[in-house]
Amino acid sequence: MIYVKKTEALVKGWRRAWDQPDLPYYYVQIAPFTYGNESVHVLPAFWEVQAAIEKQIPHTGMVVTNDVADLKDIHPRNKKPVGHRLAQQALANTYDRDVIDGGPQFQKMDMEDGRLRIRFTRTGSGLTTRDGKSPDWFEITAEDGIFVPAQASIHGDTVVLSSADIKKPVAMRYAWSMLAEPNLRNIEGFPVGAFRAGKINERFIVDSQVPEAKAYELVYSFDIGNTRTNKKTASYRVDRSPEVGSFDRVAYFLALKKADESLKYVWVTMDPFAKEAAKLGVPTSGVGATVTQWVDNVAVKTNVKGLQTGNGLKGYIEFWPNNYNPKNSAHIPGASEDAFDFGDTPTGPFEGYGSMQIHIPSEKQTVLALNNWSTGPKTEVGIGNCPTGNPDYTFSGVTADTYELKRLFVLVRPRR
Repeated sequence: MIYVKKTEALVKGWRRAWDQPDLPYYYVQIAPFTYGNESVHVLPAFWEVQAAIEKQIPHTGMVVTNDVADLKDIHPRNKKPVGHRLAQQALANTYDRDVIDGGPQFQKMDMEDGRLRIRFTRTGSGLTTRDGKSPDWFEITAEDGIFVPAQASIHGDTVVLSSADIKKPVAMRYAWSMLAEPNLRNIEGFPVGAFRAGKINERFIVDSQVPEAKAYELVYSFDIGNTRTNKKTASYRVDRSPEVGSFDRVAYFLALKKADESLKYVWVTMDPFAKEAAKLGVPTSGVGATVTQWVDNVAVKTNVKGLQTGNGLKGYIEFWPNNYNPKNSAHIPGASEDAFDFGDTPTGPFEGYGSMQIHIPSEKQTVLALNNWSTGPKTEVGIGNCPTGNPDYTFSGVTADTYELKRLFVLVRPRR
């Protein structure tokens, strides 16, 4: 949202320079485009910020361009509709002409029996689609936050959303991909920009799979593979580490889901290995922690076959931002000197490849692994031993872009 503040400063500067406090500012939304290794959800979040400008800064207006894009050309050549829409903004809002100045805008979301009704303003002569088909690029989700494509139909100035896979939808999103070229518009030909509505229970996945998690407080929620995470800093969905008090247990919950497959998860708890909640998250170089140690009273619960479960287990963690090699310098029983597993040795540079791994050495098992997080979609992640190559997923090729849902939760149990 700093983009809104920067734009506000820019516009205020121009208005002062020309001594026109109400100087109009009309601008064009960034068009859909294939942005390399970026997550497809990064651009919609920016569109959301761009749309906030016209709501928060007076005498401004945005032109939506998701129907005139070229996914292979960052500067689409179809300029005439864009110029026409800018002109309509000026005619309506600067010259007080009675014309439609843009596309339908989200007004509110109503929850109905098994479906969502989306209400719009600025519908002009009515809602329609540019290809005569049902509205596309709508998705809905239940409390678990796993979005699925929605069946959408136009009813007056509303669109009704449903899915046979979701009995009780609580949230929706529209055109939420950098590749989205959606079809919904008003009859005057102005398209609908990306938006989302509703509220997801951030920890629903955890609590629904592991009832005992309700005794734990959420510290971090982390979307694995997001491109804003780098070697120094992890970009969290939720970061409550400054609010967390003392605790007597630490928990990690990793959820992974491929398209058309069921959710896989692992829940692992242990005695604390650090006193500060800030030391429990992804061990980037900014955290400043290299932790290679045994942890006591480990408990593991999972739906992944072959992974040892139970209570009172002896675990070993390898949390560091460093590069590392397979040398077993800590003399962990059973560890390999030749393969990357549970007995590796951190090396230079400190700001390197990165490892966040929990193991049960007595079973020769990796419980969960998250490596090389600064590579975005190519972040290595897995539950249990990697089926091929190194057991701890180092150089495995099993990466975040394999999954549609890849989320790590870090929790603590408050000290009683």
